[in-house]
Amino acid sequence: MKTDHPDGREKLYVPLGLIGTGAMAEVYRCRLSGPQGFEKLVAQKKLLPRWAKDPIAIADFVDEARLGGLLFHENIAQIFDFGESDGSYFLTMECLYGKDLRAVMQRMESLQGGMPTGHALYIAARICAGMEYAHQLKDLRQRPLNLVHRELSPDNIVVTYEGKVKIIDFGCARADFFDDRTRMGMVKGQIPYMAPEQLTATAVDQRADIFAIGILLYEMLSGKRMYGGDTATLIMKCRNAEYARLASVAGKLPPSVCAIVEKALQSDRNLRYQSCGQMLKDIEACLSAIQPQPSSQLLGRYLRWLFAGDLPEEKKRPARIAPAVAEEHEEGAETQLLADVGDRKAVTPRRGFRPFRTAVWFAAGGLGLMLAVFLLSSDLVEEEKIPPALSEPPLQAVAEPAPQVVVDLPRQAEQVLIIPAEQPARLSTEKPAKPPVEQPVKRAVSPDTGRAKKIDAFLAKAAEAWKDKRLTDPEKDCAFWFYSRILALDPKNVDAWQGIEQIGKYYGDQAQQALNEHKFQEAERYVQRGLQVFPENRRLIALQGEMGAHVVQYIAELAGKAEKALLQDNLTIPVETCAYTYYKKILKLDKRNDAALDGIDKIADRYAELGEDAYRNLQVANCREFVKSGLSVAPHHPKLLKLQEDLDRSMPGIFFKSLQKSLSTMFE
Repeated sequence: MKTDHPDGREKLYVPLGLIGTGAMAEVYRCRLSGPQGFEKLVAQKKLLPRWAKDPIAIADFVDEARLGGLLFHENIAQIFDFGESDGSYFLTMECLYGKDLRAVMQRMESLQGGMPTGHALYIAARICAGMEYAHQLKDLRQRPLNLVHRELSPDNIVVTYEGKVKIIDFGCARADFFDDRTRMGMVKGQIPYMAPEQLTATAVDQRADIFAIGILLYEMLSGKRMYGGDTATLIMKCRNAEYARLASVAGKLPPSVCAIVEKALQSDRNLRYQSCGQMLKDIEACLSAIQPQPSSQLLGRYLRWLFAGDLPEEKKRPARIAPAVAEEHEEGAETQLLADVGDRKAVTPRRGFRPFRTAVWFAAGGLGLMLAVFLLSSDLVEEEKIPPALSEPPLQAVAEPAPQVVVDLPRQAEQVLIIPAEQPARLSTEKPAKPPVEQPVKRAVSPDTGRAKKIDAFLAKAAEAWKDKRLTDPEKDCAFWFYSRILALDPKNVDAWQGIEQIGKYYGDQAQQALNEHKFQEAERYVQRGLQVFPENRRLIALQGEMGAHVVQYIAELAGKAEKALLQDNLTIPVETCAYTYYKKILKLDKRNDAALDGIDKIADRYAELGEDAYRNLQVANCREFVKSGLSVAPHHPKLLKLQEDLDRSMPGIFFKSLQKSLSTMFE
């Protein structure tokens, strides 16, 4: 397959075989060929022909590509290319030579039970590092995307034979400026790895991913599924975060490790880690107490030892991929992944599939793709002597982490400041550490008199901006900008930090007031402005999470009032308390709300009934009013349009038509 580029370059993707086919897309192993003998092995995903013209499927696919193109981190599988060929879009992705975390845990369980503490913590640390980067991601205009993966499951974490940990499948991710098709109440992700708020109408934020990482760490350390049961039981357990505590199922673990898992799995997201970076710091503190120090090299050796039975079979494969002839796809060579929401079944091989081969995984995306295993030459894996079974004992924690790694102890402050003169600023929420009690607390002032004068001038300008309520706009003439300039000169300036806190509090107060008045869009604007200043302000994050529940509750209240008005024939009047007004308010919040759309149809039906009665009784004026009101609600209602046609008759015609209607009613 050839793709042309604007600069005249031509890329050639040579298919080497089908990897797998899902509900909406298929993935091929390809060799990318370029000028001067350039070659690279990649995975290419294409929409199936039946979806190639579907606008929603195309929009989701394009969003996946756009988002993937912004992600560039060592712990996230990379998307290399996106384009269109033969009338269908495609993604070109990184091939990963290793095993997904589910396969690792299944093999580990069959051999010895739970994963060694060091390896489990190292994998969790790498996931946290990748997701911290993703959560802080901005688009090319420097706008925060507030990305949420929403599907951090063992299937979407890959460990390579070199010990690298990669997050794949951002197809279900939610990000600002990308996802405008997920409606309130829509659930995305795998239920056994969802945070409680994902199963309610509450808006989901990045703390849902932290809960999922907690589940992954729990299952790696315990060797057991955190949740189980049929679908109904599973949903109930997930919503209430009902699970056996790690300390009771995982044997002897350092208390600090259990504390990390417990904090990540708090059902109240305000009590969880508020960022992956916070969780990463505590995990790294625990890792520092383990010898030998966990690393990618040791993890790679462990994985090769764990799957030692696969490697001899791999050595029977050809040493190289044929340079010119694409490898034919062996019928039945793919595996079928059978997923059950309560108890995920093992991979079931189809006819012709030979088990225990190296899996090559890729960033497949979230269009319902069922991944398949394909064969890879053994020379892609580092040549080394595989130790006999149990000759290389797994890493274990040999010492309890020092007391300072306890989860809730304060940490040394780290200031992160980006001056908005260059790009929109985002500040760390961690405040400067307070000086010891015996030292007087003084505002840090540089010996440089010029700098002190600049700080005083910025404080004066910030005070003026406060009076005019210029808190975050305009960009270089607002209180936040002046406080940012002060912190660039003096990172520990108390006045500046307090000013920024007050900005966050102001936006929180305004958002709360707007929520109480059911002005949800206004509340959302205040929350977003506040989070731009203080991205991890707990109150603002809580308000953002509560907004979805407020919307659902308000919609339910409006629906109840509309039904009552409908029964009382308050269809379109009085304007403030009629059924139509209530349904319109619902549709303003949820354009596809089925109850509101049905309610408007009921209003039109009722006007048609009233119009028919008035017509039969020769109440022409009343009939005209009913038809006019009904058509204002539903312009294409067939009965109302027929009545309008009947009203255009002459008076004798109306008389005979009304008589006909009356007689037909009598004989029905």
